[in-house]
Amino acid sequence: MSIFNHSDTPQLYHDFDGSGFRRKAKMYIRDLWNILDVLSIMLFIAGLACRLQASRTVLYVGKVIFCFDFIIFCLRSMAIFTISRHLGPKIIIVRRMMMDLFFFMFLLSIWVVAYGVAKQGIMIENEERLNWIVRGAVYDPYLIIFGNFPTNIDNTQFDISSCHVNGSEPLKPKCPVLNDDNLPMFPEWLTIIMLCVYLLFANILLLNLLIAIFNYTFQQVQDNTDTIWKFQRYELIKEYHSRPALPPPFILLSHLILFIRGVLPRSPSQRHKHFRQELEQNKEKEMLSWEAFMKDNYLASTRQEKSQTVEHRIQDTAEKVGAMSELLEREQEMVSAKMAKREQVSECAKALRWIIDELKSQGCKSKMQPPLMNDEESSGQETEDKPARRTSASKSRK
Repeated sequence: MSIFNHSDTPQLYHDFDGSGFRRKAKMYIRDLWNILDVLSIMLFIAGLACRLQASRTVLYVGKVIFCFDFIIFCLRSMAIFTISRHLGPKIIIVRRMMMDLFFFMFLLSIWVVAYGVAKQGIMIENEERLNWIVRGAVYDPYLIIFGNFPTNIDNTQFDISSCHVNGSEPLKPKCPVLNDDNLPMFPEWLTIIMLCVYLLFANILLLNLLIAIFNYTFQQVQDNTDTIWKFQRYELIKEYHSRPALPPPFILLSHLILFIRGVLPRSPSQRHKHFRQELEQNKEKEMLSWEAFMKDNYLASTRQEKSQTVEHRIQDTAEKVGAMSELLEREQEMVSAKMAKREQVSECAKALRWIIDELKSQGCKSKMQPPLMNDEESSGQETEDKPARRTSASKSRK
């Protein structure tokens, strides 16, 4: 196992791309599989050190450490399934659901601790054993979520032989506060109501919320299954490209060869230096044109998807209504400006007429006839048109 896990160490101390040890270490720790590798190696070393001791207790501790190391090693072996088109995205789904479950446990722990501490305080008095305090305040309320309903919240199933009055026996819980009839004194109606409210929020509300979160995560990954699989496949190929070619346990020979190459003044292998293929100029142009074409297609498809959504349609309609309202406001402003100009022109015409009348009253005469205003011209035309209409009408009668 240690030789197999040791195959990941070249990713950390061999700087093939010249990015620096600190940056390589940060990139190495960000990957979950690498964290499992480091944890499995550390547990293996600790377990091996315990197994080499002569003490029986330390030997058993080493066995327990090896058991946990085996669990981590089995979880690490799931990384090989990322190459599969069907199982690879499912691993991503499990990882994201684990993150959702981690944040969900904060909400669940509030209800578990609230109900457990209140129940423990009402039923048991002055419990001094820490393990039974944790069992009554955290462990029992957590098992209630999965259907392990308690029998000590009411007096119908109370058995004094199943507990100890003083709490001195380590394998029995402490009995609740008893009355003169050796029956529990706590109000059972209160504990039953607390249990019902706790089950209502924990089993119905929070668990359904968790199912809805899992459904959203699954649908979000399932819609991009092919893209996720391609990225996973690329990352796996890139990872194994930087590893030695020999499998465990012959990988020690590969490490020896790498050490000799690092000591000798030779340039590193070009195979590990660049994980890319140099193309000719014509093929590179074709590749760039193909990438530009695919980028345009992707942008066009995203725009089409956005245009088909209801929110985008509502937004377009709102923008159109806003533009029409702006045009109507501009037209109203233009009409009001024209009306104001007409009023100014009519006022100026009235003022000129008044000036002319005053000059005529004072005896001032002009050699030229005064020009007719629009109103006078229209009235004159109407007076000229009326006799013409009358003559034409009389002729038609004759």
